[in-house]
Amino acid sequence: MILEQRINNNVVLVNDHGQRSIIMGKGIGFQSYPGDIVERARIEKQFYAPENMSVPQVAATLMKVSTAEIEVVDDIISMVKNKFEELEESLFFSMLEHINFALKRLSKNSEMTSPLEWEVKKFYPVEYDLGKMAVKKINKKLNVNLPESEAFFLALHFVNGQLNSISGDEVFELSELTNEIMKIIIYFYKIDFDETSISYNRLVTHIKYFLMRLLNNEKINRLNPDFIDPILNNCPKEVECVELIASFLQKKKNWVVTNTDKFYLVLNLNKIK
Repeated sequence: MILEQRINNNVVLVNDHGQRSIIMGKGIGFQSYPGDIVERARIEKQFYAPENMSVPQVAATLMKVSTAEIEVVDDIISMVKNKFEELEESLFFSMLEHINFALKRLSKNSEMTSPLEWEVKKFYPVEYDLGKMAVKKINKKLNVNLPESEAFFLALHFVNGQLNSISGDEVFELSELTNEIMKIIIYFYKIDFDETSISYNRLVTHIKYFLMRLLNNEKINRLNPDFIDPILNNCPKEVECVELIASFLQKKKNWVVTNTDKFYLVLNLNKIK
């Protein structure tokens, strides 16, 4: 393993038989020069460039930040992996750039907020809670005082960083659509939900993934009408509400809701009685 570029005392770019990567280790870059052999025993962390970044881009990102920032992001990623095992490799670097930018904003007393913070908090509660924990880790590790509002932006990174996930713009769109559908349900049934209840969170989760399938044009296995029709006939109120939802999505997004999707929505609505 040959050193190609020293980034700082603890981070270097190496070439291992043609494969380039970034490695971390205490003092691994101290008095090190291109062409030096790097001892594998000194490696504490190793990073490969994700598909959307070149190795020089990775190196440039790491050169802008401190070792403490790298360490706290690595700690946060480990925390997130306890909830979501499959994460995009690019999450580490997008988080690193975001935190570095947030710290620069903090030094200028510039705080960012978003009108969609409430939607993300409501419809992505796990990611939002992880965002709050990440803010606490950053503040403690770096001895700073990032505002809790930063949790919203970190939560978006966690949503986007999940494999087969969606873009930030799509998160906003789906959050708004979910909110509109919940309004239809609340108005139709004339009820106030307990937003901490299992049934409410189950319904919101189902709607969220139902909308993601429509967005990605993913089909689910079609159920036999002989199976679903008798059940639908016994749930006329739920069917009426689902038809309102389907009509809304048709007008808003030109999406067609299949009978199978309608059936699953009816089942979830039936559980909120």
